[in-house]
Amino acid sequence: MITFHKIYTDTGLRHRALLMDMIVNEHQRQCDKFGRQRHSLPTWLTIAAEEHGELAKAINEFRLAKLPTNNHLIAIKKEAIQAATVCLKIADFMIQEQESRRNHAKPNKDH
Repeated sequence: MITFHKIYTDTGLRHRALLMDMIVNEHQRQCDKFGRQRHSLPTWLTIAAEEHGELAKAINEFRLAKLPTNNHLIAIKKEAIQAATVCLKIADFMIQEQESRRNHAKPNKDH
């Protein structure tokens, strides 16, 4: 029986290869739907918050269901992947920013 009150223990991202495939696929789905997005950090935060809200809604629907089904689990996983994809995009931007700053901070030997 599926139950909301089950305790889930961190397994060290045991399914990380599958998760990364799902995130790459979700990224492509988002690009197909919206094109390459360009936003400020506050806008990206708003997008991430919206995705987390959808995840919270899916979890609450699972919690409130009289007879939780596998469809509830699928919805939670889908929303978690969407939220994770947006959050990883933000992290990727920060890596790009750090690389850009390092490259601009290197002394130019020609001058």
